[in-house]
Amino acid sequence: MIVFTTGTSALARVKVLNILLLAKIIIIVSTINVVAQTSIGNSDNQWSGFYIGVQGSYVTGKNHWQQTAPFSQSIEGNMNGVLFGIVGGWNFQNNNLIYGVELDSSFGKADALSVNNPGPPSFLCGSAGCKTEISNFSTFRSRIGYTFGNTLPYFTAGVAVARARADAPRAIINLTDTVSGFVFGVGIEHAFSNHISGKIEYIHTDLGDFSIPTNCSINCTSPIEFGLLRAGLNYQF
Repeated sequence: MIVFTTGTSALARVKVLNILLLAKIIIIVSTINVVAQTSIGNSDNQWSGFYIGVQGSYVTGKNHWQQTAPFSQSIEGNMNGVLFGIVGGWNFQNNNLIYGVELDSSFGKADALSVNNPGPPSFLCGSAGCKTEISNFSTFRSRIGYTFGNTLPYFTAGVAVARARADAPRAIINLTDTVSGFVFGVGIEHAFSNHISGKIEYIHTDLGDFSIPTNCSINCTSPIEFGLLRAGLNYQF
């Protein structure tokens, strides 16, 4: 049993509980596979059809806050965080060529604190810093790959949407909005049986410029770009 002390932050509690939930899901899926006693066959359509799965992602990258008036300036901070989610897709198979579509949705958050210290006092971030946060991240992508036995390396690309939040305490800015952009990446998936497969992948994400509206008064934007290191388990129907 895990006991949280009064000093444990809410974010730390959520991260621990999310990790435990993912571990339970992995154990359940693995148990189902063992009970089924399903071995990998020699089907010519091993990868074709509908699948669902679970996945976890580590977010890593740089985030920038840019000011274009009354003078040009840019500061950056490291973006990182953890996302957990679900995925579903459909594969088509033509001999060793695999292609299809995939939709996923992840929850959790990733954030970056950009600090301008020292810096011109007129810049909205000042020494307090500006914060950018991403949550509720989803993608719709195509996948294409080539099988080598039970292993499938693939390329993927598509569109993404997320909830973004910008905080600039010095300028009294607190803005939440939906942002969208594109993603692309590579991955490798291995079939452990006719139904269970595991994957690892890297997804590069560009959600464009998160523009602060006219109340910013000094024309500021926060370009959102990061990478996802992702691992997951899929169940093939």
